[in-house]
Amino acid sequence: MFRKKDYIDQEISVFKPNVIDFFWLMLFIILNTVLTIRSTSLMEYTIRIFIYDLFNIILTLVMFLAAEQVKKYHKQWSYVVIGVGVFQLLHIAFLPEHTNTIFNIVLYVITGVLAIYAGISSLIKSIFRANYIKKEGV
Repeated sequence: MFRKKDYIDQEISVFKPNVIDFFWLMLFIILNTVLTIRSTSLMEYTIRIFIYDLFNIILTLVMFLAAEQVKKYHKQWSYVVIGVGVFQLLHIAFLPEHTNTIFNIVLYVITGVLAIYAGISSLIKSIFRANYIKKEGV
């Protein structure tokens, strides 16, 4: 009887949506929006501010799409999320003028770590789910 309960719990965990990693990616989007607003307010009004904001809007849209796909255990999107997380950490080296405040750097590190963590966690869960489905023949 104890064995059957473990099997049912495992079945449920494999087929329910991946809401934990979805939550981390939504938190990434919120913190990245705060970061964009704060950085934009510190920048001088040039064409660079337009490009910076446009890039961050596209990044936010990609991350929202990735969050929706990660919730459904799409392994390829986990790689995209990891890549965005690494980009956020590398982005610190190329900050626009006047935006390299401690607050902004901390937000870049937090968002990068969130994305990398959510991507790796989602990748592990996706691989486990695919192996489980293949093994069980579901």
